Amino acid sequence: MIYHRAHVSQCARHFALVLPVALVISSLIFLSRVLAEVAASAWPASAVGRLLLFQILKYTPQLLAASLATGVLLAAARAYQQREMTAWFAAGLGARAFIAPTFAFAMPVCLAALAFTLWVSPWAVRANDALTAELRNEFDPQTAAANQFRVLPGGEYVYYWDEPAGMIFIASTGGAHGDHHATIAGGATRGNEDEGIVLREGRGYRLTNAQDESFWDEMRFSQWRLSAPPAAERTRRLSAAPAEALRWNNARERTDLARRIMLPLNALFLSLLSLFVAHSRQRMGVRQGFGVGVMLFLLNLNLMYYAVEQMERNAFSLPTGFLLPPLATLAVAFLLKARARA
Repeated sequence: MIYHRAHVSQCARHFALVLPVALVISSLIFLSRVLAEVAASAWPASAVGRLLLFQILKYTPQLLAASLATGVLLAAARAYQQREMTAWFAAGLGARAFIAPTFAFAMPVCLAALAFTLWVSPWAVRANDALTAELRNEFDPQTAAANQFRVLPGGEYVYYWDEPAGMIFIASTGGAHGDHHATIAGGATRGNEDEGIVLREGRGYRLTNAQDESFWDEMRFSQWRLSAPPAAERTRRLSAAPAEALRWNNARERTDLARRIMLPLNALFLSLLSLFVAHSRQRMGVRQGFGVGVMLFLLNLNLMYYAVEQMERNAFSLPTGFLLPPLATLAVAFLLKARARA
């Protein structure tokens, strides 16, 4: 039908306008974070592009969901402002007639967001963690930049390679008791993952702070394996396939899978709700309808994360966590609509 095609066309148009803007803004934010991390860790500039790509893929479901709800809201608000909805109402069509075309447009976007949040985003998290771990453990005297300070695994070790003297200087202040370590070696090679870094022909110094005094211990070595400090156990949230998450006995992992599914479902709900939110106080047009819609979006998002937190604590069951955000948002929308009519 004509109204079906017209409404889907307007929703697609506004969605196509909102998504690139959201993508550019988020990319700039992610780029600033990646650049700060690369600069602080002295990582190679070639890693910036990959780290930025992984961050964008990680948050693509949120961008799709937000762009979908905003696009439908803007399309509905514009239709009310320009009296298009009035013409459709005069032709015998009510607001409920636009639920089907809105659903037809939103469903493919929600399925894409679901695919991203279940498979692509977890892969991006795993790839980002693997790349970060590789960069932090990278130490090759043959290719490392000379005469520059760099951070070694875990951020506890700092090394300086004096190229003219052919010496490696390593310092650490990460001791559990506040011990300070300094090492001077004539060279270094990179061992396997278990060996870490192998230093050759050097001396090590350790400053130990006792209760009443401090003293240095000296150690001479011909070969010393400097193992990387054990990395903290990385959380598996947002990093595993859904089939694997279903086999987990940990309530947090199951809750995280539920949160991934909740995101596109709530985006679909907010898209349908936008049809009725934009109708309140028709004379105000886009400004009032868009403001109410954004408020409801933020409310729904906060309720979703609150429900996830409560499900992790076993305070809410899965059905309660799924139903709380849409039902509470719907109740607030009805209250606002009733107040507008009063």
